[in-house]
Amino acid sequence: MQGFHMIQLTEERLTLNINTVYLWLINIDNEIENMDHLRQLLSIEEMDRANRFVFEKDKQRYIVTHSILRLIISKIISLEPLSIRFTVKKRDKPCLNHPEHQDIHFNLSHSGKYIIIALALKTELGIDIEFINPVLDRDQMVLSFCSKQEIDTYHQLPVDLKIKAFYTCWSRKEAFIKAIGEGLYFPLNDFSASIDSRTKPELTFHGKVPFHQNWTILDIPLDDKDYVSALVFEGSGYQVQFNYWTTWGHREKW
Repeated sequence: MQGFHMIQLTEERLTLNINTVYLWLINIDNEIENMDHLRQLLSIEEMDRANRFVFEKDKQRYIVTHSILRLIISKIISLEPLSIRFTVKKRDKPCLNHPEHQDIHFNLSHSGKYIIIALALKTELGIDIEFINPVLDRDQMVLSFCSKQEIDTYHQLPVDLKIKAFYTCWSRKEAFIKAIGEGLYFPLNDFSASIDSRTKPELTFHGKVPFHQNWTILDIPLDDKDYVSALVFEGSGYQVQFNYWTTWGHREKW
């Protein structure tokens, strides 16, 4: 049965269930005081990349994202965080560079003050989180990035629902193109995501697509209503376990 459930994480090894997608939501502001320690968990290449960011906020976001990803994976594969190796697949989708752990899939997203990490066994997945920016020229964005079906639905919505509708649609589409590993290389008008945040999330494909269509899409309910988030994974029947990451620990939500 698919749904959201609570998980209790400890400092011990984390054993993944094959029918579960795990999510961690991280508030970057809560990790600023730990920055010196988090830096020590990154590889030389990662620190070089972090240091190339012009703005300190971007640098901090990168450090927090990649150090906590290492901490989570270290609990799963019983390696020290610095011993974990990463590589990329086609279109630069990151993955583990450990042949014995190729069945572990993960994805990352960040927006504003939040980072979200998704992880599962033996299923491709994509995660997205978006800050709802009320001043964005969303009408132009809809014309540029949405399918005809999405555009038609958007224009039928009441004005007060259009801001959230655009970000809901965008997070759903972004999660999908990340799940299939294509990113923005995949034509965004070749598929549609349901745009009304009040309706069940769905994907519709237009014409022939170069992959099977057995994907599940879910909205991730967040306490902070200035953000929306969506998850897409291959197959069906998975449960979702969501955690808030707190300083050197975890607090379960569902």
